[in-house]
Amino acid sequence: MSTTGTSPDSAAAGVPPPGHPPGSGALPGSSDEPPATLPIGALLNALAQEVSHGLQERLHLIVLEARQVGLRATQMILLAVLAALMACSAWATVLVAIYMACTTHGVSWPVALLIVLFVNVAAAAAAVRVAYRLNSQLGFPATLRMLTHIGHSHPGPEAAAERPGVTPPTPYPVNPTAPRASPPA
Repeated sequence: MSTTGTSPDSAAAGVPPPGHPPGSGALPGSSDEPPATLPIGALLNALAQEVSHGLQERLHLIVLEARQVGLRATQMILLAVLAALMACSAWATVLVAIYMACTTHGVSWPVALLIVLFVNVAAAAAAVRVAYRLNSQLGFPATLRMLTHIGHSHPGPEAAAERPGVTPPTPYPVNPTAPRASPPA
C-alpha cells in the first residue's frame, strides 16, 4: 500500500484518491496547478503566423476568383462581338431583302439602293438618338452634386431667389433633349 492511501490498482482504474470527491477528474499523479504558460513572445509569434496564414489563404482565394472573373468577362466580350457580327449579317440580309423586294416590284436598282440607304440611315439615327439620351446618365450627376456641396451649406433655391442677380441652382444638369426627371423626395 502507498503512503497516499491509494493502490496502484485504483489509480489504473481511474478511481480518485482519498480526499478527492468522485467526478472531480483528479487522478493520482495529476496536479491541481494550471499548465505551464508560454511566454508572451511565443504567443504573439503564433498569433502573427495564424493571421499571416489566414490572410494568405484569403488573398489566394481573391486571386483565383479574380482570374475566373477575368476569364468570364473575356468570354462575355467575345460572345458580344460574335452576337454583333451575327446582328450585322442579319441586318445586311434585311437590306438585301428590301433591295430584292424593290427590284422585283419594278423599282429601278438606283431607287432601290436609295431606299436601302434611307432605311439604314434612319436606323442609325435612331441608335444615335438613344445613345445621346443615355449620355446624360454617364456623368454621375448625383455624386458630383453631393461632392460639390460637401462642406458648403446649401441654403436652397429660396435663399438664392431672394438675392437679386443670383440664379437659383438647378437640382440636375440641364440636357435640353433629355426628358426631365422629377427630383427625389
